[in-house]
Amino acid sequence: MVQLRTEALGRQLKLWKKIIISLICVFILFPLLAISVASKLGPQFGIGFVAANLVPASSAALGYVLISAGNVELATALILIDIIVAIPALPVILGLYSRSISVPVPIGTILISLTEILILPLIAGQLT
Repeated sequence: MVQLRTEALGRQLKLWKKIIISLICVFILFPLLAISVASKLGPQFGIGFVAANLVPASSAALGYVLISAGNVELATALILIDIIVAIPALPVILGLYSRSISVPVPIGTILISLTEILILPLIAGQLT
């Protein structure tokens, strides 16, 4: 079991250089790499490939950080920040890519789903 100390998590948020590097990788570099590969896959498969690569790291990544004796608090902070940024960024990036290849993607539906699945439970959890 991972023993997460919330005070240590707060200290990690002050490591802004590492956070900026992570955000650049997750929301600029990795999508560009995914788009370059997707262009070889065809429009329908390519849009799925890009969508799958836009989703930030999961909690499973924390297991690898723990096994490698990495900074679990920083990894947790990065995952939280990535998820928060992904909520608006994922539909925008996916929408821009889908328009460039003329594949319709229901961006409004994606935003509603993200709100129902991520935002509302997070808010409800904080209120209880």
